[in-house]
Amino acid sequence: MHVLKNWFDRKVDNINFEDILINEDFLAISKTSENRFKLIYHHPHNENLDLYVIIEIQDNKEIEIITVYSFKKSRREHEKESR
Repeated sequence: MHVLKNWFDRKVDNINFEDILINEDFLAISKTSENRFKLIYHHPHNENLDLYVIIEIQDNKEIEIITVYSFKKSRREHEKESR
């Protein structure tokens, strides 16, 4: 039940993630493990949020979307200022 609640709280309905990966420029990228990356984009429906897309690049070069979630853009802006 907790997983379902988190999914519905993420505010990611009606977003074409593949289109974002292909056509939008990301704001930030970080490597989280060997083949996994966190990409941050402008949220397409809410200017106060960023869209976080966690992807994994498989050995055969296919890209798998692991998870997607929204977060306040102030988090990214704060991280950028503290560097």
